Amino acid sequence: MPRKNQRGPGKPRGIESAEKMAELVDLYISKNISDNQDGNISPPTDYDFCQFAGIGLSTLNDYLREEDTYKGYSAAFKKLIGYRENYFLSAGLKNPKLAGVTNFALKQRKNGGYEDRPTVQVEARELTIKTGEGMPKDSFS
Repeated sequence: MPRKNQRGPGKPRGIESAEKMAELVDLYISKNISDNQDGNISPPTDYDFCQFAGIGLSTLNDYLREEDTYKGYSAAFKKLIGYRENYFLSAGLKNPKLAGVTNFALKQRKNGGYEDRPTVQVEARELTIKTGEGMPKDSFS
């Protein structure tokens, strides 16, 4: 059941526990699936989830940072990220005209962070030359 955002000075946070967050994510996914089956095109966005849960985007970002105050909240939200990946992949497969849009959406970090090419990471290494006994210091010049 969607909640209204009633947070103001001195009011408690919108989602009381990680279990409640998991419950809201499940409800949101179910609602989104039924909306899309009814013909309403409704991509699962952070904004849409916040409207459903009755929280603000900054509050959602606090939950996802996984600080001591909000342990476990991001784990529940990872299920929604997996659902988003599936949503965009399915949309691209069902309608090839949407392939460009869904490809772009999947490249966003919040939707899976897909890459066209593998990322190459180069690490700098330090070379240290040590001289031993009987070896002149200028032998490497």
